[in-house]
Amino acid sequence: MRAWLLLASILFGCQVISGVNDLTVVPGVSSSGGSGQAGSPSAGAASGKGGEDGLAGGKNADECGADGSDTCPGDLRCQSGKCIDPANDADDDGILAGSDCDDADPAVGISAQRECEGACSKGVEQCVMGAWAECDAPKDCSCTVGEERDVKCGNCGTQAQRCSGTGSWDDVGACEGAGVCSPGQKEDRGVCGQCGTSSATCLETCEWDEEVCGGEGECAPDASETEPQGCGTCGQERSRSRSCGQTCGWGAWSAWGQCSATPGCTANETQTDPQACGNCGSGMKTRDRQCGMDCSWGAWGAWGGCSGEMGCAAGTAQTGNQACGNCSQGMQARARTCNASCAWGGWGAWGGCSGSGACAVGTVETSSQSCGACASGTQSRSRTCSGTCGWGAWSDWGTCTGVTKCGPGTEEASSMGCGNCPAGTKERTRSCSAACEWGSWGTWGACSGSQCAQNCCEGTTCQSPSCN
Repeated sequence: MRAWLLLASILFGCQVISGVNDLTVVPGVSSSGGSGQAGSPSAGAASGKGGEDGLAGGKNADECGADGSDTCPGDLRCQSGKCIDPANDADDDGILAGSDCDDADPAVGISAQRECEGACSKGVEQCVMGAWAECDAPKDCSCTVGEERDVKCGNCGTQAQRCSGTGSWDDVGACEGAGVCSPGQKEDRGVCGQCGTSSATCLETCEWDEEVCGGEGECAPDASETEPQGCGTCGQERSRSRSCGQTCGWGAWSAWGQCSATPGCTANETQTDPQACGNCGSGMKTRDRQCGMDCSWGAWGAWGGCSGEMGCAAGTAQTGNQACGNCSQGMQARARTCNASCAWGGWGAWGGCSGSGACAVGTVETSSQSCGACASGTQSRSRTCSGTCGWGAWSDWGTCTGVTKCGPGTEEASSMGCGNCPAGTKERTRSCSAACEWGSWGTWGACSGSQCAQNCCEGTTCQSPSCN
């Protein structure tokens, strides 16, 4: 069998790997690390693909296609050019690699977004179950000159675009309304509380959520506590203590001290232990213990509720709202913050009014338009704001006034007296052009009507027809 395997390695370009009890033939890999026989180039060419039939031309075993097209062995999956274990969390962001689009970057969360380039515009890719979804950039690159549209950009931002004279989309201005972070992104904010770590997560609105303090210990560094214990026959007492370490964990209890020489308490006596609580320690809570018949203190009872608490929790924010705008249909807000003394600070200024009615009740709005010959006149219409702060219907257009031009094709005539006295009449005319302007006057026509001899005129009147 061993001889047959050695023969196969010579004939078919295989590497023979010897173990303790067997030999394994690996096709396409020679003992010198190449392909073919004894690692010779000519033998590798004769085998067809040469080194590509071995470890993919020298590619490491944990490498794969960056686009995920190559396969990985077993349950591993291809991500960013590496074969990774979906159950791992290499960047310690709390998201397993199988649901993390980049397990090497803690800033990339389970619902992260990133900007991408489409065929004719920028867009956004969404992380979905550990893989980047298709870029949502518009795929239709054709447009009409002057056409406008908005596309996504950056972190929840919007980019205005206009169709250029060449029929392609161009950005207009910068990306607007972009947030400060990518959805799902996590950020460490340093130490907090009792040896805890503060972190924040980016919301779907590309804004940071409130900080969360996690991993806190059970006590404050260098704090100490004492535990008493009854001893003796009547009320004697002893105690032990422990200290909090720098990692916020209690150390071991010390050994019990010596029993006191005097009785610890009187039978049936009650002892109350007060402790500050609540906002800045403004409240008080207590616990009790009872002295037994053997004059020793019993165990402390549970802490009672916190009473008398005043003020507010430091750092807490409070928001106030009020109606505003037309018909009080809008809303505006203001805020105040609880200071380090657990007292509310002053209210901030009122913010802008949003959602207000369209107009003030009774307001009259007027619009006008050109009219008449060559739009030289003006006519107007109006509408009134209703009791619900909404505009009523427009009125009909009014009379066209102030027309200063003539109508194309219109003719105008003028006349004057003629002949003796003068008793006759003659006329001339002019026409309005296509530009609504009067043309020049024509020549005077012939004199018509009654004609008198000059000596028959009495002023401007002909005395009688017989004078003709």
